[in-house]
Amino acid sequence: TATMRECVLRPPSDSFLYGGNLATLFFPAPSTLSGTVLGRFVDLGFPASGGEGDALLSSAGVLAILLTCGAAALRSSTLAAVDPRGALGRASFWPGLFVLTAALFTAGGLGALFAFWVSSDIRAWGRFSVFVVGIAFLVTGILLTVWRRSTRRTLRIGSIVLASLMAMSAVADVSIGGQRMPIAWGQAIDQELDDYVAAVEEHTEDGCPVLELPLVLFPEAGPTNGMPDYSHLWTYVYSDDLRWS
Repeated sequence: TATMRECVLRPPSDSFLYGGNLATLFFPAPSTLSGTVLGRFVDLGFPASGGEGDALLSSAGVLAILLTCGAAALRSSTLAAVDPRGALGRASFWPGLFVLTAALFTAGGLGALFAFWVSSDIRAWGRFSVFVVGIAFLVTGILLTVWRRSTRRTLRIGSIVLASLMAMSAVADVSIGGQRMPIAWGQAIDQELDDYVAAVEEHTEDGCPVLELPLVLFPEAGPTNGMPDYSHLWTYVYSDDLRWS
């Protein structure tokens, strides 16, 4: 019992072990085309398929984050106040929010403070990168829109070139040389679970409670009888009538 309890409790140090880091924001994932090319010259030690806390980005996301970093730096200066209707002024508080969310990826940053003072249950801060890059794309869109409507020819051409580059890199990253998912394996598991739930429904009434075994602790207990964590939850996907434990 003591051993199982230790598996479930998450100490604050897990935020460092599984937390995000700045490298996950500024380098594309190895599973993308740009990440594969970059990996030939720089070995960052990232897992090829990603892992807990390793929510890596594409090259388009990296470009958006770099552009937003520049906007955040300029936003904190006096330039935004000089031209409130310009690109930096239109960005409003978004660059500041970007800096705040990116602080979760700094060693000893917001993720660690949250773990020590609020809760240690959230540990994989790397998964939060989808929000960081989402804000970065929003800021990038605002900047490109304002520049596209600018009277300065250089800004107009530059915005079109940058937008085209980001679009092409995004398409290339996910369609050329990217990691291939094991679709056949997933389809086999899907069919097996679908058949199993259909057989149970065939011999029970609507709303029938189903006790699932073996009993395991939530949220994690480690592999039990060869069954990984969260397997009990899969059956919910395939039935609206049965009440799974």
